[in-house]
Amino acid sequence: MEGSEVILNMGQTRWYHKIKSNLTYIIALDPSMGTGGDYAAIQVVEVPTYRQVAEWRHNTTTIPQQIKLLREIAEYIAGKLDNVNTLYWSVENNSIGEAALIVIADLGEEHI
Repeated sequence: MEGSEVILNMGQTRWYHKIKSNLTYIIALDPSMGTGGDYAAIQVVEVPTYRQVAEWRHNTTTIPQQIKLLREIAEYIAGKLDNVNTLYWSVENNSIGEAALIVIADLGEEHI
């Protein structure tokens, strides 16, 4: 594996590569309680290259704020794509992930 230099910081999200309008992107959130213990993380991966494009990691961000950040990243990527149907997102569904799913249900999946 080879590391990449950060090309853009958007808040606490580090971007390593530019979004290419003709590729597919996957955003994955591994949520945490946001109380200072375990870290929440968001990874953005480009397909078919499977190259990490961006990442975010923090341990005091609340679950609603984590979902807001997921949405902001999705909106940023969608604005650069030729076809928004090539953008996918996922949230880990464990005990903490259940809280994230409730926030998503309240927000409405269609708003991400």
